[in-house]
Amino acid sequence: MSSALFIEPCGANSIIRVPGDRDAREHALFTAVPSVPGEAVVTATVGALMNRDLPQVVAQAAKRDLSVKRVWLALSGLGRPIKTGSPFPQRLAESLGVEVLAPDGALSLAPGGLLFVGGGVWRCFRPSDTSRPWGTRFPQPEWEALLPQDPVTVAGLTVEPIPAGLLVRPDGASPTSPVDPAYAVAVDPARPRLVLGRPGEAGYSPAQAAALLTRLRTSFELVPHTPRVATTDWLAELAARLGQDVRAATGMPLYALDGSVQVIAHNIEGGQLLRHAATVRIHQPDGRIRVLAYTPPPAGWVVAKDRVFRLPRAAELTPGDPVVEVIPAGLAVIPSAIATGRHAASLLAAEPHRFIVTVGLPGAGLPGWTPEILSALLAGLPPDALARLRILVLARVTESDREMLAEAAGGHARALEFSQVPAGSQDGTAAPVAVEPVTMPHARHRSTKIEQTEFQRLASFEPDPAVPAAERADLAAVRCYLGGGPLGAVAINAKLAAGTPVPTAYLACLNSGLRRLPVHRGVVYRPIRLSGKENLAFGEGEVLTEPGFLTTSATTGIAVPGSDVDLLIWSRNGRRTDELGVAGLSEEIVFSAKTRFKVLALDFESPPAVLLRELHPDEIPYSRILDTTDVAVLSKLRRALDRRRASARVAVTDEDQQARLAEPPQTMSPTS
Repeated sequence: MSSALFIEPCGANSIIRVPGDRDAREHALFTAVPSVPGEAVVTATVGALMNRDLPQVVAQAAKRDLSVKRVWLALSGLGRPIKTGSPFPQRLAESLGVEVLAPDGALSLAPGGLLFVGGGVWRCFRPSDTSRPWGTRFPQPEWEALLPQDPVTVAGLTVEPIPAGLLVRPDGASPTSPVDPAYAVAVDPARPRLVLGRPGEAGYSPAQAAALLTRLRTSFELVPHTPRVATTDWLAELAARLGQDVRAATGMPLYALDGSVQVIAHNIEGGQLLRHAATVRIHQPDGRIRVLAYTPPPAGWVVAKDRVFRLPRAAELTPGDPVVEVIPAGLAVIPSAIATGRHAASLLAAEPHRFIVTVGLPGAGLPGWTPEILSALLAGLPPDALARLRILVLARVTESDREMLAEAAGGHARALEFSQVPAGSQDGTAAPVAVEPVTMPHARHRSTKIEQTEFQRLASFEPDPAVPAAERADLAAVRCYLGGGPLGAVAINAKLAAGTPVPTAYLACLNSGLRRLPVHRGVVYRPIRLSGKENLAFGEGEVLTEPGFLTTSATTGIAVPGSDVDLLIWSRNGRRTDELGVAGLSEEIVFSAKTRFKVLALDFESPPAVLLRELHPDEIPYSRILDTTDVAVLSKLRRALDRRRASARVAVTDEDQQARLAEPPQTMSPTS
């Protein structure tokens, strides 16, 4: 053996080095490479790479364990073809009578001990055989063969391999490299990870991502690198377009100094922000979210059951005891009786840049233990969570409650926000709630056979034999709405706005029929007759509820004679009526009755415009402040407004269509 080099055993693996070149970080990375039974990895330090005796010492290291059947030579470019003769790995395979694998590209040693060939592959050399590709990773995850080894471009997006799976970038953006933070994403042996949204690059839409994922046909865990691809709306639209659940981390899974994996959210520039309580969430096509994985309990707390933490006071919980539940948006301080159930806090939208703590439930008072539990929870949160803290008090509170919560929050009292639920009086009496004169079926209601039969008798329509029996009454109700007469949009919406009774069977079939139509996601337009901008009697952040069904159009230039204000709405659940074959309004999109909209901005240029976002049926509007989702949608609506003001007008001439499109928004009532 050469006196200038020596072999350091690391289990079945070997490190070749020169005396005195032991670098602590380099050594830690090398020793993290796992030992695989029947296989051995031989690598060398930087100081040993230029030594002329390296090939002989590599051969000696490969012979160290005669039971080895496969040797991996972890030296960049060693597997590249040469012009004359046999490459070194081929000669070594012939000499040892085993398979020898070597990279034909640059080799990276990723955190966690994975050896990855960027811009190339491992090549397998066998005795008396030619070399062949053998993947890009060692050790090879089970999902290795499911991923492309070269970049693939679909819908303007390109994916390329990284150690943990694939990275997505806009086509034409710079290729990735070992200095890219995505190379540090921890490898999950169970599934590949798909890193989205590199800082400094143009964004891309859920539609593009859906087209890409459909082409790849592999189940990924999505890893957002920037907030624009981590919003609830972005991921919900992706799930809806795919028609299946989407598994997404709440940040980048990275190795900490102690070897643990921590999921860290980043800002738009790529800087580290915080660790969310929920580390992996499932986004469903219907917009619902559930927590799949989460961080350990805050300091001083213990696990009571899945996703629920408690203080270590009693061995068993009673229904009224305080707990902290991990919810999609963050942590919820609630009684144990309702933990892990479907409640208001569990339906809140998450914010990529905030650590959210909710307190209580809408309409309910605060339990006496709340201040103490809130104080104990905040004391156990890490500094990165406290720096991005948002405390949302959903419960009905008195002035005394506010003071106690502020004292419990201490130096974090400025993070307190109180919901728009009316507060009780000083004696704790709840504010009166208005009685609704019209019984409106839930937006998700499916009509029953009794309701369908009753509506058929009411409307006296002939069933269409070409339509499935379960859908006939529902779709007939939508056609009635799109027509004139007593069951048309104008008449029905006027009754709903006035609180006049409307046949429940009709409303049930109409809601059910709309749900059978395709969803429209994106901007829609509604030019209205308001007689001046001074009648815009609502402000930014206000939530408006339309008592009736709302007609809009996806046609950019849609126009109604006499209209003087434009409503631009970002639809997430409006329904397209085109496929019914009814000759009517261009690209008509209809929202169910009692849909809620959040005012994002008022634009007083000519003509004035109101920019709104449709809220999810379960979304709780806890603040008038625009959140991350609002800001992202607002930018899209402003671009749509610019396009509309520059576009040619498409005039609506039918009087009934004009009436149902141009109804002024005084029928909208602010949500309390």
